[in-house]
Amino acid sequence: MLLLYLCLGALAAHFGFSARHTSNTREYHALLVRDICIYPDSPAQTTGLLAGLILLVAQILVIATCGCTCHWNNRNQVGGVNATMVGLGCILGCFATGLSAAFFASGSALSRPAERYRQRHKTDDSNDCAQPKFTVAIALLFTAVCLGIIFFIGIIREARKGVLTNPIPQVIPPTAVVPEPDDPSRFQDSAPPSTQWLPV
Repeated sequence: MLLLYLCLGALAAHFGFSARHTSNTREYHALLVRDICIYPDSPAQTTGLLAGLILLVAQILVIATCGCTCHWNNRNQVGGVNATMVGLGCILGCFATGLSAAFFASGSALSRPAERYRQRHKTDDSNDCAQPKFTVAIALLFTAVCLGIIFFIGIIREARKGVLTNPIPQVIPPTAVVPEPDDPSRFQDSAPPSTQWLPV
């Protein structure tokens, strides 16, 4: 599970950096005409959306491994440190993943071809137009992945602790029950009576 989670996190980061690099290219910058920002068709709308979706799939994998509160509610039965790592890693990871996916979605929306009013009046160029916030999304992505790693480390530590503390049950073979000598009914002679004293 941890290896699959890391692969999904790396793939989401790849698409996130690709979207950020594309949005920073001058060819795909918004063009300001008077008070209207003209956004060209940018590949960042696809790569940013893929980054957010893959990150959500990775977080669903965390939740499917163990609910966010299953170990947090059992702190008295499970080690305190492991329960805290599992609970906080999952809960905070959900928040970071949701925010990162939201920024990726908004960046993808701003990468679609459209015309929008300028956001501010300061420099009278494309900087006055709303820009995709892929950098913030990538930072939140790495935060979510780190929290997910902490979650899986807590799960692994708890599993190892359970293996070391739970003794292996010993199977005792059944033994034959020997009848007690005080019970004369168990020792009756079942042989037929002898015929040598019978009359001819």
